[in-house]
Amino acid sequence: MGEKVAFYFAAMDSYTIALILPSIVGLIVFIYGAATVTSDKSTSDICGSFGQNIDMCPLCDKTCSFWKLSDSCTYAQISYVFDNVATVIFAILMSIWARLAPLFALLNNTLELRLDAWKFLTKYRRPVLHKAANIGIWTNILSSISYFAVLTNAAVIAWTSEFIPKLTYKIIEGKGTSLDGYVNWTLSSFSISDYNKTGTLNPNIPSNLTYCRYRDFRESTGPNYDHTSLYWHTISARLAFMIIFENVIYLIVYLVQLMVSDVSSQVQEGIDRQRYGEQSHQDSSPKNPSAVEEAIQIMKTKSEATEK
Repeated sequence: MGEKVAFYFAAMDSYTIALILPSIVGLIVFIYGAATVTSDKSTSDICGSFGQNIDMCPLCDKTCSFWKLSDSCTYAQISYVFDNVATVIFAILMSIWARLAPLFALLNNTLELRLDAWKFLTKYRRPVLHKAANIGIWTNILSSISYFAVLTNAAVIAWTSEFIPKLTYKIIEGKGTSLDGYVNWTLSSFSISDYNKTGTLNPNIPSNLTYCRYRDFRESTGPNYDHTSLYWHTISARLAFMIIFENVIYLIVYLVQLMVSDVSSQVQEGIDRQRYGEQSHQDSSPKNPSAVEEAIQIMKTKSEATEK
């Protein structure tokens, strides 16, 4: 029980201290996203005249109506605050996707650490301590969680963020750092005449509407509307990012493990000092206890003989 309690407080203390820097960086990233949302080109296209002139396909069959791309302006702005270049960099560096999670975890762990310490010192019986070589199975558990976290972070960035599609657009279209035309690039067209053939079209069709738009990379002509090469390029880019991300992180972890010793210099010095003290004590003790006892017995015998 003793080593478990000691490990708990040591881990909580280290984790809480480690959250200070991520919480500050995460808050800065969040403020950056909120401050630059109006200058983002993609968001401006959706909320501006371009979005007002784009008719989007219904989101469901028969009951849903056509809508304008600009109707998703609020969602696009919120998405940008939590999904921009800074947040992707932060997620890569910190392996944490939620920007404000470190700040909330810092506050929660600080309070919980003090409350748990108070309970252990005032309400519970103090555990009996004994030595432990390591933290046991917790080493494998923490390592497994770390590797799984890298995998999930790579998947989240690759498949839920706009970072990879935007990067693919810049490379394929040769736009450099510009995102002009990106929103239109992500939209495919669906012919209203083909929509009528499905029998799922809402009867309230806007006048003079010949096609509607939807988010995907598909051919603009039917009847199959197969995926275009852009779709496969984007999928390949997502998979490539996951592979590169995982290997880079694992390499960094491996290098850190090589540079950082499992036992700190202070702890190792204490262990060496304790071993030296034990060895010195053994060297100063009698080499042959049985010979000493025999000598004492002889002295007692002589003393008894003298008294007689």
